[in-house]
Amino acid sequence: MFKGFFGIKNINERLIREYDSFKELQSKKLFESSYEYIEPTYFWNSEIKKGKLIENIFLQIENDGAQLIILEAANCDWTISSLFTQIAYHHYKAREWIPMLKNVFKMRILDYEDLEEILLYFDENSLVAKQFFRIDREEFLIKLSDMKVPCPLKMKNLIFLANLFQIHDPRIDKLTPSPLKEIM
Repeated sequence: MFKGFFGIKNINERLIREYDSFKELQSKKLFESSYEYIEPTYFWNSEIKKGKLIENIFLQIENDGAQLIILEAANCDWTISSLFTQIAYHHYKAREWIPMLKNVFKMRILDYEDLEEILLYFDENSLVAKQFFRIDREEFLIKLSDMKVPCPLKMKNLIFLANLFQIHDPRIDKLTPSPLKEIM
């Protein structure tokens, strides 16, 4: 019994050392910017805090300080998903369409070419942008994975596919290339 206890204690101490080393390395990568550790009862600038975690994260993101925030919690999928949804809503309200779409789709897309016409349309018609904000991501991903012919994961293609699958906006439909429509 004591052997197991000391084994767990040693593992715990090793993980804490590794975490401290990781923090130091990340702090150097962030050019000595602040680096914070947040958990359900979280530490914020060395003070124990409760509540309003998401608001504090938003403030930190908007601040020029830390660009790395670590959330650690058991079963935190819903919390993380909720955080992305709130960030997407923040971008929707600010009419920042590309960051909104990145957070709605929750995919790492690096290709944002040729979106000017779509972004201008979103500026003119925020109700269409709102439909993209409210897309059913799970349904979208299922339909995307069911496609017989794969298409490149570019933001423009995701917008066209989301429109074909769920939104059905006529103007975006006119912009959609016919080969993409034929895949459907």
